[in-house]
Amino acid sequence: MKDLLQTPYEEMVIACLKDSEKADYDAIVSQYVHCNERKLFDFANQHEVATIIAMRLRHLGKSSPLWNSPADDWKYRLTQRFEKLDALVSSLEASNIHVMALKNAAIARAIYPVWEECPMGNFDLLVHPED
Repeated sequence: MKDLLQTPYEEMVIACLKDSEKADYDAIVSQYVHCNERKLFDFANQHEVATIIAMRLRHLGKSSPLWNSPADDWKYRLTQRFEKLDALVSSLEASNIHVMALKNAAIARAIYPVWEECPMGNFDLLVHPED
């Protein structure tokens, strides 16, 4: 079976999707030099991974305002969402209603040390049907 041919943009995204501690930064740099930054940014946004790539480029000292703005904006928005979630959970707990965060809400806090690497659109909570 022949290997699938991938564009430099696809290769760049694949290289960046590894955990930040296990990322092959040499591979990221070698792919990055073959990419037009604007096209890479558009491609990354299309596939909802721009913040992950932004963090890899930031780690390499190759970030630019093009990448920094969405990453910083996402971190701010996600911080605001978690603050609201914490307030909601505290309020529910005060009323003896217990909730459990599911999927991305739980994963972001438990696994991702850098929230910009965990794009999500909402929080899923489990509440006992009697509550």
